[in-house]
Amino acid sequence: MQAAVVAQNLHLQPVEREAMNLQLLFILSLLWLAACTTTDDIEKLRKAAMKGDARSQYIIGAMYENGTWFKKDYTEARRWFLLASEQGYAQAEYELGLMHQFGLGVRQDRQEAETRFRKACAGGFRPACDALRRMNDRKE
Repeated sequence: MQAAVVAQNLHLQPVEREAMNLQLLFILSLLWLAACTTTDDIEKLRKAAMKGDARSQYIIGAMYENGTWFKKDYTEARRWFLLASEQGYAQAEYELGLMHQFGLGVRQDRQEAETRFRKACAGGFRPACDALRRMNDRKE
């Protein structure tokens, strides 16, 4: 609820507000994870990721990307996101798109970002559809 108020006060378009709400909720969930997670929990998460659990792989990637429990490391984040995206985890595909869009740990590549957003959108992850739309709007 608080994220929605912040986004609304920034005078953003509805689509931008929704994307910002999701990002703020994502950040809040990472903060909660950092505060409430034990070393044992992280080890269980890592074991699940190593066994191929796409959601666990995505979470570990997000933790590396944001410096939660691990030192911030875009290369390591990308590695985990790739593992999850290879299994069709749309949110990981979206994160890879953002990394390419903004050059986070990779060479900035608009075409690769669009490809990643397109895959994530096809996978049903709406913020990727919105990101793709914004990129296309900027072309015109």
